[in-house]
Amino acid sequence: MNRTLCALSAFLAASHASAQPAPQAAPYAPPGPAPAHGGPPYAPPVYGPAPYYAPQPLPVVPIWLMSDARGPTYELRHPGNESTIFFCRSQLCVAYLPIGEYEVYVSPTPDYAEGKRRVKIEQPTQLKIEPRDASAQTTGLAMGVGGTVLAIAGFTTLLIGASRACDDTSCTDERDTLLWLSLGGLIAGAILTPIGWVRFAKSFRPGVQVIEKQ
Repeated sequence: MNRTLCALSAFLAASHASAQPAPQAAPYAPPGPAPAHGGPPYAPPVYGPAPYYAPQPLPVVPIWLMSDARGPTYELRHPGNESTIFFCRSQLCVAYLPIGEYEVYVSPTPDYAEGKRRVKIEQPTQLKIEPRDASAQTTGLAMGVGGTVLAIAGFTTLLIGASRACDDTSCTDERDTLLWLSLGGLIAGAILTPIGWVRFAKSFRPGVQVIEKQ
């Protein structure tokens, strides 16, 4: 009887042990190199989303707008943007704006031409503005066009006069006079053309002297 009970107990214990799931082995991860001071092995870094850093506001500096001209309105704009950040209707104004690039705009008046110019502000700065004369556009355009026409006409007449053949003294004198006049026109046109076009182009950009303050 005792033998039967012992055999039954052994059978039940073996059945219970076989019903339990076998423990799962952990995945192999090679340990990192141990540090020189003998501490625990190096643990691989854990990667995650990068921390967010809020952008810091740019420092604000004073910007003085100065001009000897009366009448125009002076404006500060973002480059390529027609919206006005600051405007000044007197000969001296001060604006407090962040550092960066700005566009100085001068409004048109009967005496002064419209224009704009880009400036870079990095610290407290004085902007001395010199608007262009309104007649500079008309004068520059007239000089540029007139000089170009004069240069072309002088060059053409010079070629015609140089190819003209003469048999008598009067014809030779006329040809020489024509050559000298053509040469004078060519030289005058070559001088007036760049001066006129440069003056015309500068009329769209007011003079701005940037004076940085410490």
